[in-house]
Amino acid sequence: MKIDEPAKLSIFAGACLFILIAVLKNVLRVNQETLMNEVLLYIMLYTGFGVASSAALKGKAGAISAKYWYAAVAIATLAIIGLHMI
Repeated sequence: MKIDEPAKLSIFAGACLFILIAVLKNVLRVNQETLMNEVLLYIMLYTGFGVASSAALKGKAGAISAKYWYAAVAIATLAIIGLHMI
């Protein structure tokens, strides 16, 4: 059974979301109330990546390559962690 690229990206985004929450809660010690309010925003952000990438990857020629979607998810995760470090 072969997994298509949009499904792989969704799994990657879910893993990044899990890592993000773990780092914010356990490493950076973000207040739980603040974290719970922001988690909904992060879920919407990563869902947006999944929907947009699925549409782009299933499109015709000229669509953005999957590696750029993986990079965008990873950069977004690192940027959110960086903003909380400030």
